[in-house]
Amino acid sequence: MECRLYSCSNNEHQIFIPDRKKFILGRGPLTKIKEKKCSRKQVEITADYDSKEIEVKQIGRNPSGIGSSLLKQGDVHLLGPGSVFSFLPGKHSFIVQFFDSNNSPSHESNSKKNSSCKGIKDKFQTLKRTLSKELLINAMKPSPGKSDTSADSATTITGDVDESLDNLESPAEAADPSLQTMNLEKESESPNRDVTKGSNEKKRKRGSTYKDKNIGGVPSKLRKSLSGKLISCVSSEDKEKVDFEDLREEFGDAIIQEIEKEQELSEESSVCSSSKEKQHNSFPSGKVESEQSCKVKENTWISKDSLMIFSGKNLKCKEKIASFDLDGTIICTKSGKVFPTNADDWKLLFGNIKSKLKQLHDSDFKVVIFTNQKGLGNYQVSVEGFKQKIEKIQEAVGVPLQCFVAKGDDQFRKPVTGMWLELCTNYNGSEQIDVAKSFYVGDAAGRPANWTKGRKKDFSCADRCFAANVGLTFHTPEEFFLNWGKSPFSWPVFTPSSLKKAISLLHADSANSELRKKTQEIIVMVGFPACGKSTISRKHFVLHGYEHVNQDTLGTWQKCVAACKLAISQGKSVVIDNTNPNRKTRQRYIEVAKSEKIPARCFWMTTSHENSLHNNKFRDLTNTNKDYKHVGRIAFNIYKSSFEEPQLDEGFEDIVKLNFAPCFDDVEMEKLYFSYLL
Repeated sequence: MECRLYSCSNNEHQIFIPDRKKFILGRGPLTKIKEKKCSRKQVEITADYDSKEIEVKQIGRNPSGIGSSLLKQGDVHLLGPGSVFSFLPGKHSFIVQFFDSNNSPSHESNSKKNSSCKGIKDKFQTLKRTLSKELLINAMKPSPGKSDTSADSATTITGDVDESLDNLESPAEAADPSLQTMNLEKESESPNRDVTKGSNEKKRKRGSTYKDKNIGGVPSKLRKSLSGKLISCVSSEDKEKVDFEDLREEFGDAIIQEIEKEQELSEESSVCSSSKEKQHNSFPSGKVESEQSCKVKENTWISKDSLMIFSGKNLKCKEKIASFDLDGTIICTKSGKVFPTNADDWKLLFGNIKSKLKQLHDSDFKVVIFTNQKGLGNYQVSVEGFKQKIEKIQEAVGVPLQCFVAKGDDQFRKPVTGMWLELCTNYNGSEQIDVAKSFYVGDAAGRPANWTKGRKKDFSCADRCFAANVGLTFHTPEEFFLNWGKSPFSWPVFTPSSLKKAISLLHADSANSELRKKTQEIIVMVGFPACGKSTISRKHFVLHGYEHVNQDTLGTWQKCVAACKLAISQGKSVVIDNTNPNRKTRQRYIEVAKSEKIPARCFWMTTSHENSLHNNKFRDLTNTNKDYKHVGRIAFNIYKSSFEEPQLDEGFEDIVKLNFAPCFDDVEMEKLYFSYLL
């Protein structure tokens, strides 16, 4: 059994993970990551070959990515075969694979004939063999004043010369100790090594005279002599593969300067890998789709966080995707109930579904199902029963299916595009999907009651919104399978793209209002949870010297009032960053202002209920603060039911209405925000 991480961008780039050993990975030669945001010690990985899982512990300050989720400092996550791990969110992604050693790619020790290029490590191995054995022997001699406890110490040192040369660290190993672990592993598995238990014991005894005190089993004296020769190992080709910060840390600035000089004098072209090696280094066939092989030999299930992926037997990667919702689109219940009573309570929705899907398959479409199944996540539905159900549906329709199943309420749940991104990134091999030629069919289409005689209102518009987010042509089941005409429908009340246009912070009703006063004041914020109060409070008031008072931080309104009084006594202005939905909650701070003879102004966020719910979902998907707490819908309902519009007769000097005007520095964040999330 072996475990390896395969780069999602280059299948030939792979990292061996040993069994039950803590393995530190980050920026460096092994991962080929140079981005400074990634720490040299970004994660600690421990593989368990028995359970076929790896434990990933975040060490670096900047978060890593698990699928589309974030792994924050101190977090630990278990990943199984097929799971995708990113050293930075959305960047430097690797897929986890376990397989039998007989089917694995060869180790680097046997890669001389098949290697894609001669890197620093190979050149360093050649260099160290040119060193005289006398240099190594002299370096291993005991220090003056220390007696040699072994009667045959000279013989022992001489006998260990070749072994010590083999144990010598290459520059890549010096920069990344994990390579040392790989070398130990490959030695133990080399088919040409016949090492008995007794010889192992003898080697341990011999090596104990110096290995415990020197890095990599090589004395520092010898390492220094080698560092001066390091420049001859680095060519222009190698510069692209080496993290020079690691080399600088290991050998000093002088080495880097010499390397740059050498580069100007000589260049070395890389040796391209043969097609045989490409095949040898591909993913194990029949398990998951890879860039090398894109035909699934057996039905396969993979679990990744809250997502389950089914790939049916004989499934192939395709440019065109025919995608469908499951319940109410491909199947319905035999019992006639809204929700199935058991795993067998299903039937194909229409009589021509089998022939339609076969027609698509024969027209070179890949048939994919995207389905929300929250019941699997909260254990209301049997996972094994559901898996059997999907496989039976595949048998019933007679074509290979791929099915993405969202069990949670996160980035994978429609209408968010997490499942589609997984398909594009990890489950369609090297085939680029043509969105213009693909389509999506679903029954959550925003149709009103009686959209056709006797039909109920659609429970949501999630399927239509999902298609809009991706850019897919959308059909209802009746339109696609029965050739019915277009049905009436309504988009959600809040359309995120409506906020793309430039919006001023001050509402038109308050265009002449002053944002900040030069004199002391109390500002009372009013608005739904997640309506933008805290962002505006920090950006426009706290950064300008206002004291920030917030009940989420302090715990009770009594503490908020006390904090307000203290700040006023210190000559500060104050911004009260709470929802403050009614006169009673606002009056507490107006009374403080009156007692201190300073003005109180109300800043009322006009963000709608629906917009605030959208903001809350966006915050759930993107927040990296470990202390972040999800705000449930009940908080929005309580605000809405208790809301009283602010009035001047409450004691406010002015009521300033504010618009919610989102602004982003990150393009991906902006794209996510302006898509449908609910």
